[in-house]
Amino acid sequence: MILFLMSTSVLADSDSANQSGISLKGTGHGRHAGVKTGAKKEKNNSKVISGTCETLASPSNPIAGACVNIVLMLKDAEGKVAGKSRTATDGQFEFQADPDKLYTIESGSRYFEVVEAKSTTTTGRRIIVHLKQK
Repeated sequence: MILFLMSTSVLADSDSANQSGISLKGTGHGRHAGVKTGAKKEKNNSKVISGTCETLASPSNPIAGACVNIVLMLKDAEGKVAGKSRTATDGQFEFQADPDKLYTIESGSRYFEVVEAKSTTTTGRRIIVHLKQK
């Protein structure tokens, strides 16, 4: 039997960002497999916007998949940054936000931009954000 392994590489963004309050969630290995790490989730997620970030395939980035280590910015209606979050290895992100406002999510990466840049969201929702290479 012949076994082929394919290795993929993900372009990780090394842009500097405000690291305070950023929670990376993941799973452990070995005896800790399946154990979530990171900040505890609130019981009432009415102040949370969370979701998954995915990169889309393009001629210069042929492999689509989870956004890894990408900074996302939460902006309010006036365009002010209300929060920043760095995606985990599985593309998961989370923002704490005011439930009475509308927000957009933008990429803080110099390599990627949000496809749905004009889409607005509110708290209490789980969303999917798609990025494409600039």
